[in-house]
Amino acid sequence: MWPSLLIIGIGGATGSILRWLISSVATTPAGTFIANMIGCLLAGIAISLIDKSQHPLLAQGIMIGFIGGLTTFSTLSVETTTLIQSGRFLYALTYISISIIAGISLVMIGSWVVGMLEMSLK
Repeated sequence: MWPSLLIIGIGGATGSILRWLISSVATTPAGTFIANMIGCLLAGIAISLIDKSQHPLLAQGIMIGFIGGLTTFSTLSVETTTLIQSGRFLYALTYISISIIAGISLVMIGSWVVGMLEMSLK
């Protein structure tokens, strides 16, 4: 258990620092969107590259730790609530829709890229 906690903690700290760096450069909600989309792309790559049964600590460190620290559904929710409360309903709906569609698309693209690279290396 302790090795998992340590690896997840290191990954989470690294992902959180990267999210903070992105958010310090980009405005709200763009910073959250960029961090979430990078995380989705990396998740697609990670789920295709990492064999969880053979490398459980690596999978935990990357997926739960790093990507979990980098991405944030709660911030997306708070920013959307703020947009709604300020009367920017269309902006809120657009932000949610694009985040979900682009996020799922980037997970699929990341997985597809790994598959294409694996095929080209055979």
